[in-house]
Amino acid sequence: HEIGNHSWSHDRTSVLRPAHLLDELLRTSALIEEAAGVLKYRRRRERAERRLESSEAGLARLQDLLREVQRQIRPLERQAASAIRHEDLVAEQRALRLHLARAELGQLSERLATGERRRAELDAESARTGVDLARTWAALSLAEEVRLGDPADALDPLVRALEAGQLRARQALSVCAERRRAMSALLRALDSADRLTALEADAARLVAELERARAERSALAPEWDELELDEAGLAAAAQLDQDASGSPEPDDAGPAVDLVALRAAVATARDRAGQARERLARVDERLAGLVARRTDHATRHAEHAQAADACAAREAGAAAETEQLLALAAEARTAADLAAGALRASEEEVHAATARAEVLALALDEARARAGVERLAGAPGVVGTVLDVVEVDDGTGLGFEAALDGALAAVLVAGGDAARGALGVLRGDGGDGSVLALLDVADGSPPPADTGAVAPPGTVFLRSSVRATDPRVGALLDRLLAGVLFCSEGLDVALDIWMSAPDRVV
Repeated sequence: HEIGNHSWSHDRTSVLRPAHLLDELLRTSALIEEAAGVLKYRRRRERAERRLESSEAGLARLQDLLREVQRQIRPLERQAASAIRHEDLVAEQRALRLHLARAELGQLSERLATGERRRAELDAESARTGVDLARTWAALSLAEEVRLGDPADALDPLVRALEAGQLRARQALSVCAERRRAMSALLRALDSADRLTALEADAARLVAELERARAERSALAPEWDELELDEAGLAAAAQLDQDASGSPEPDDAGPAVDLVALRAAVATARDRAGQARERLARVDERLAGLVARRTDHATRHAEHAQAADACAAREAGAAAETEQLLALAAEARTAADLAAGALRASEEEVHAATARAEVLALALDEARARAGVERLAGAPGVVGTVLDVVEVDDGTGLGFEAALDGALAAVLVAGGDAARGALGVLRGDGGDGSVLALLDVADGSPPPADTGAVAPPGTVFLRSSVRATDPRVGALLDRLLAGVLFCSEGLDVALDIWMSAPDRVV
């Protein structure tokens, strides 16, 4: 009975029994269980328990992997939010660039208007220079006519000054034209300089975006590698679970549902990984585009930098040419004023010389009439009046006339016989007249009183300013002008000299 109770109740309580009874008991129990079919269900339960334990271990491992994937997906979500914010910032940056472009366009318009005004001022200056040049040419033409009409050497310096003024005026006009062309080129280069500034800003912005894209790619690379490793682990775990589970039994519904949810989570993780891969691909494409744009902008920046340097050099040259143009214009105006003043002075001198010549001609005619030259025209030995046979330096004519006084009205004749004949003619006509015979001052007469003498300061001997064409007339002048001083310093100085030497004629 105890054996039967022990066998059916499966009591594991230790009972002291002989070994052969225990073996017999075990064999009997096995036979009974095999006959009743209990052993098959026990083995099936044990196998299900082992599978359940394996599924629980795999589920725990998958849950750990799922938590790890979710932990790794959170940075990707933050990066996606950062990418959306980046797009918003790019749109805002584009709007700001448009605003700055409008402001720069307004500034460029103002600079263009300033350049146009400067160009108009230069055109007006060029017109004024052209007018000055025309006036200078007119003055030069008038001076040339005066020089051709009177070939005196006194007008040569004026002509040379006018020619120099004409040359400077032509140079000023050519420099003005060159400056106008330079200003036109400068206005055309303003647009290039402004585009250069915009390209530099774009290049700086592209460099910043390129650095940010590289930083984002460097930050995503470790996470991407970890994600690939996790995905490979998930795939291996799923394959292992599928191999271990085989065809699930109806009583394994709970673990199967967990596996389906886990597989859905793995699929979601794979989708997110695919999206992250696509974002990385877009980042790579954008990085390549930024590199290409940076290269393009670097090339264009170099070209515009060269153009800007050339424009700056042209602007500096234009400024120097402007200063030179202004200096030449001022010099041309000064030369034109000097030429006009010299022309007026020359005209006044010509008029004064003409009036003086007319006065001298009238005085000569009057002296000749008083001396009776016309009545003695056919008489033998008549030489003429003193004014006919002498030359007086400029500025001393009045002094010469005052010194000779009545001698200017005498007719010079050669010899005593000619003097008697001339006096007979004058006596026969009954008119007035005087005769001065050159025989009275023949060679061998004593030298003049001022020979070897020194004139006082501020005076000269009048005889040194008078020249005779006949030696006999020269001897006559030596007698008539002996000791006569000519003072050009004024009446007061002349009175002081006469008071210091009363025996002198001043």
